[in-house]
Amino acid sequence: MLLIGILYSPQRVKGQWKYLKNHPDVHQTFVPIIADVRKGTVQIEADGQQVALGAMVDPAGLVVSKSSELKGDIRCRVFDGKLYPAKVLVRDAKHDVALLHLESTDNRRFIPVRWRNDTDPTVGSWLVTPGISSNPLSIGIVSVNSRTIPHERGFLGVQLTQVAQGPRIEVVFAGSAADVAGLKRNDIVIGLNGDPVHSRREFINQLAKMMPAQEIQLRILRGNREEEATARLGRMEQVDALETRFGVMNSMGGELSLRRADFPKAFAHDSILQPKQCGGPIVDMDGNVAGINIARAGRTCSYALPAGVIHALIDQWKGKPEHQVFFQLPADTQSPVNQSP
Repeated sequence: MLLIGILYSPQRVKGQWKYLKNHPDVHQTFVPIIADVRKGTVQIEADGQQVALGAMVDPAGLVVSKSSELKGDIRCRVFDGKLYPAKVLVRDAKHDVALLHLESTDNRRFIPVRWRNDTDPTVGSWLVTPGISSNPLSIGIVSVNSRTIPHERGFLGVQLTQVAQGPRIEVVFAGSAADVAGLKRNDIVIGLNGDPVHSRREFINQLAKMMPAQEIQLRILRGNREEEATARLGRMEQVDALETRFGVMNSMGGELSLRRADFPKAFAHDSILQPKQCGGPIVDMDGNVAGINIARAGRTCSYALPAGVIHALIDQWKGKPEHQVFFQLPADTQSPVNQSP
């Protein structure tokens, strides 16, 4: 087999695995495996820039993708190059997954991806990430079996003191979520996501439950005037020197996903992806979708939600009357799981 010849040839000892694995000749070996799935892969653009990939889950033009990247004017480009406006129907913050519907399609029937229907891929399994072109974007191997990815708190980027009206901002860190949102020294936080805030401790405890990339709505008292502000939480390493050194090392080779933790179940693989290449399918050697790439978490670590997790979310969404109208078939007659032997 060509693949084995390339991976175990004498040239391998002269180079590093990461280069051999991404050699164009190796990628060509995987082209037939993704030939069908790429037709159900979409490239998602926001305000004219690619932000994610997505997987088609229904012929009516329903797509799942990474929710936290979907902001602004959303459009989806399919494998034949056509671009369609898309509307986000529902978001699941727990898994960072969104369901989109392609609009103005003239009743075109799309090609859903074919899902893996057995257990999650295990350590050592080969996986391929397709885009909308014929060549793979990346290949890799499962490095850690499915598990819970622990919670990581989102970071606003302020230092607070307590005054009579509530927590007052003493310092706004440059480049932080607070800075981008326009918060200023001496602003007093009096509300978070529609609920009143009375104390510094209360505000810190509420923020600790939230994640990077999560948007929050703040109500602040600036002088004698109340104002609203929207902030998209960042990460702690923006200001912590030790975390910054770790972050620089971990991100060598490219940008990492802002939301890259706090998933109930995900497996890790060593495919090298860009954040804008997350949200789409990852394929096993039988050409079935084993899951959805959900984050680039490190230099050689990406996370994927297993197919079973996506199936459960789709079934949940299909069961709601407000969503059933978008699906091609009724909820009890269509399954996203590949039923072929």
